[in-house]
Amino acid sequence: MSRELDHRIRQEIKALLPVNARVQELFQSWQHLTNDRFTFSFIDYLNIPFIKEVYNRNLKTGKGDDELVADHQANMKMAEKFALVIFLLVVEDVYPDLLCRLKQASGLNPIAISITPDRWEEDGLMKPVISWQELGALYEEVSGLFIFSDHRHSATEVEQAGADLDFSF
Repeated sequence: MSRELDHRIRQEIKALLPVNARVQELFQSWQHLTNDRFTFSFIDYLNIPFIKEVYNRNLKTGKGDDELVADHQANMKMAEKFALVIFLLVVEDVYPDLLCRLKQASGLNPIAISITPDRWEEDGLMKPVISWQELGALYEEVSGLFIFSDHRHSATEVEQAGADLDFSF
């Protein structure tokens, strides 16, 4: 790998570091605040379409420099979307009544995710980097892996609260 290519790829990876830090903080806080609204059984990760897509993209051989960089960009974008989906699941577990507040924005900023609603506006969570439409399929894919307890708001309850997670704007 040339130095230039190495630098280009490192720049892409470096851009994801703040999101990674926020996700780690989110998980650490969530463990203390969870309402245990969902669980899961065995998850075969390679049967999850978005993971399979990333896996297949990364195994392709014979790529040129521009294609390698484009693949890293696509992977980083997918990681940002995944971080937002996890964030939405955390909010659904801990603060389901605040989903409507998030839905008022046209999208979300993955660098600003946190389990502290008082920080959302200041941190720029609702200054969209990723739109609701971009999250829709991935949200459905990931949330479908979990078994939701009776404590989860039904679709009717969430809709009545004005916070349905219908991503088709």
